[in-house]
Amino acid sequence: MVTVRFEMYCGDGSGADGLAMNLGANTLSGRVGEDGVAQGVAVCFDEWSNGGDHGVMIYYNGATVWQDIATCSNRQGCLPVSIFEDEVWHDVEVNIMPSCDQGACSAFISMDFDGGDYGGSGSVADYTLPDAVYLGFTGRTGGATNNHFVRSVFVRSVGLAGSTVPEVRFNSISVRFQFNFNSILIRFDRHICEQITDITTNSVDGNGNCRTVRCQWHR
Repeated sequence: MVTVRFEMYCGDGSGADGLAMNLGANTLSGRVGEDGVAQGVAVCFDEWSNGGDHGVMIYYNGATVWQDIATCSNRQGCLPVSIFEDEVWHDVEVNIMPSCDQGACSAFISMDFDGGDYGGSGSVADYTLPDAVYLGFTGRTGGATNNHFVRSVFVRSVGLAGSTVPEVRFNSISVRFQFNFNSILIRFDRHICEQITDITTNSVDGNGNCRTVRCQWHR
């Protein structure tokens, strides 16, 4: 089981586009920041409709596991966009619970928002993550913009056989998305990451590529 907790903030602007928490590969493979990675799990908070797609979603390998799509047009303040695009810090917890039988794995993926005030979940029949797993946060803005912040990231993984992988904690990670694309990626696997504090990224490089931060780990 993998648990990821973080705090998120969205607002202050004209309303686009969104942010995503990702557990999987370290590339979007053509997807946009608010929709998350193409390989792995993405939990997405999208406040701007590009063809009726704003709301909250859980994806696995780019396919929808669960979604709650807003029924109003942009900037009309309807649910679920109104619960997170409000210039307030919110608590998010994501749990991924695999179940394996003779090498074949499924998974139950859930998202809790503000301690039970809101959430969603769904199941994946054929579940696997890439050999190199990254925890990342991606986001995007465009003609309309918002601030997207992430802080206080916590990660814990428990092995399927009952062996517990020691906790991996990132006490104070702040991520700010103000540009057309930006992300922070933190690589981890069964090894323990050294404690990292006060990591901040708020720009892309001169070639338009996202700036990347990875934690160091030891065998």
